[in-house]
Amino acid sequence: MIEADLLLALRERFGHGAFRPGQQAVVEAVLRGDDVVAVMPTGGGKSLCYQLPALLLDGVTLVVSPLIALMKDQVDALRELGHEATFVNSSLDVSEQRERLRDVAAGRYRLLYVAPERLSSPRFLEAVASMKVVRLAVDEAHCISQWGHDFRPDYARLGELRVLVGNPPTAGFTATATSGVREDVVRQLRLANPRVFVAGFERPNLRLIVRRPGSVAEKMDLLGAAMRESGTPAIVYAATRKNVDLVASHLASRGFEASAYHGGLDSESRARVQDAFMSGERPVIVATNAFGMGVDKSDIRLVVHYDVPGSVEAYYQEAGRAGRDGAPADCVLLYNYADVRIQRFFLDGANPEPSMFGAILERLRAGRAGAADLALASPSKNPIAAETALGMLRRAGAVVREIDADTGEEVYAIGTLAEDGSAPIDLDHLRAKRAGDEERLRSICGYAAGSACRRAYVLRYFGSDEARERCEACDRCQGIGVAAARDLDEHERKIVRIALSGVARVNDRFGRSRLAQFLFGGKSREVTEAGLDRLPTYGKLADLPLRTVGDLLEALADEGLLHRRALDGPGSGAILSLSDEGRRVMLDDPPLRLALPGLGRAGVRMPREPKRSSRAPRLAPTGPVDVNLASRLRGWRLGEAKKRGIPAYAVFHDATLEALAAMHPRTEAELLTVPGIGPRRVATFGAELLQVLGAEEEIR
Repeated sequence: MIEADLLLALRERFGHGAFRPGQQAVVEAVLRGDDVVAVMPTGGGKSLCYQLPALLLDGVTLVVSPLIALMKDQVDALRELGHEATFVNSSLDVSEQRERLRDVAAGRYRLLYVAPERLSSPRFLEAVASMKVVRLAVDEAHCISQWGHDFRPDYARLGELRVLVGNPPTAGFTATATSGVREDVVRQLRLANPRVFVAGFERPNLRLIVRRPGSVAEKMDLLGAAMRESGTPAIVYAATRKNVDLVASHLASRGFEASAYHGGLDSESRARVQDAFMSGERPVIVATNAFGMGVDKSDIRLVVHYDVPGSVEAYYQEAGRAGRDGAPADCVLLYNYADVRIQRFFLDGANPEPSMFGAILERLRAGRAGAADLALASPSKNPIAAETALGMLRRAGAVVREIDADTGEEVYAIGTLAEDGSAPIDLDHLRAKRAGDEERLRSICGYAAGSACRRAYVLRYFGSDEARERCEACDRCQGIGVAAARDLDEHERKIVRIALSGVARVNDRFGRSRLAQFLFGGKSREVTEAGLDRLPTYGKLADLPLRTVGDLLEALADEGLLHRRALDGPGSGAILSLSDEGRRVMLDDPPLRLALPGLGRAGVRMPREPKRSSRAPRLAPTGPVDVNLASRLRGWRLGEAKKRGIPAYAVFHDATLEALAAMHPRTEAELLTVPGIGPRRVATFGAELLQVLGAEEEIR
């Protein structure tokens, strides 16, 4: 088909005057009968690349799609345009499924959408074998690869399906796939010399931002600030149902019209929440990753990840739902390393230890059992791991599901085992998959903690040739709330070596918070009971704010001078220990170039605390609050907060600014009389604060 005819078909069938970037070449390849792998960004128009050819070909295009709501939306949209499309999935009763399959076989439809779970139904396979399938399209094709971020076991049957329907030309579509995953898609789908299209991962209208909250309260403050700055509609992703409900409740209490969406809601409630978000009735949705695939809402201005996701692929796919209209949008990740424990819990659940298979079979040798009994027999405390192991045994045929004649409940029994009586599970493959999942988790942590351009990191991860050193559109390149890497002077290197020495003395025992208190000289029970106040490095960084000490330790871990060791269980923290490179720096004092958060970009001033004996008595504010001065102080505070990458309240609370605007202090000694200002605050902010107060006096 010549280009003019193709453009005419596009206008007539879909009302579009032109193809989006990358679409036309894919459409032409599908029409020619080439096998295709197409990687196109979220919002790039992947579905049209198989829908338009399907409407121009004589026969059925079979589309495998993983989400029931997505296929319904697409079928409804096609029917609205007058096109012949239908779907078959578990939302239909058996009689309706049979009727639709008969209509497809009779030639009444050009497009048939099916869920991958249908591929395990002999009745469905028998029906589809009788159809004239001219093309096979696989949406979210990365789900077929165990090296991808969202592996679906049912997708593994797609190669067999292709053979069953006569090996039609096949196209796989995805928004996120590394070169290794693309190669695996080709192998699993049994594609012959496929055309591979990788259309830009680059989304220049998206601003990529990472914030480093130290607590849940600070996370909530940063979330609210992002909402106010970027606007709505907005999606907030959280890793667990508990966090979804927590965040949705918090936002609602702060005046944001937010709704929760997760798998714990029934289908009717989920549909109601999604419809309210799509219509704009509720402009904020807080969700697990169960929400978003195929959601066609172009004007999303903000996507926030409240918890770190499990991979760069998952992050970029979800973040990419922002700004599909091409207008500016923000993608904010609230990164606290302790949250990685949640993803590690999921990772352990998706990759059961080999001993679990033997434990389940041993239990079944004593007689049939339900899923709950098998979970109890598992040596793992992770219920997801037990469920995963049982599913793998079922797919391998080692365990079969039966219905108890007396109770009517599902029970499991031993099926076909290996010759030696073991589970027929490829343990080497299982170990390799776990290693891949671990590497993906490390990669998203590297994205969050790295000091280089965020966009370049993502583009290089996917093997894109669009990467460049600076994008000028991420927090690192714009210098928003982050410290740039820079050469440290002698005094700063001494501070780093003191911190490393302190970690070395308690090596592999404590996390960031305890270590920061120890170096700062805190007198909490956790410090004194552990005997940390008796060590030589106790209190050696007392001249720095406690928050700065914690940020310093975090930066040293990001730069590889300290190791993080994960603790077990969701929400647990991480133990810090000295790395080999950290030991070298501690002993040899080499030149250092580091990014030190919260210490400014033009050079670090290590504050010295005034002697406590010079502190003036605390006075109460007198006189009325100078409104203009208070406004000027708030503007100065906002600038300091952005420069240091901390919330505004961490500079000064509103009450302190009002006291300043009422008392008009003129010297550092007078600053110490203001409620909320102590010696460390004077050392850190005093000079600039007096300049602001003095400038206001000149104006007045």
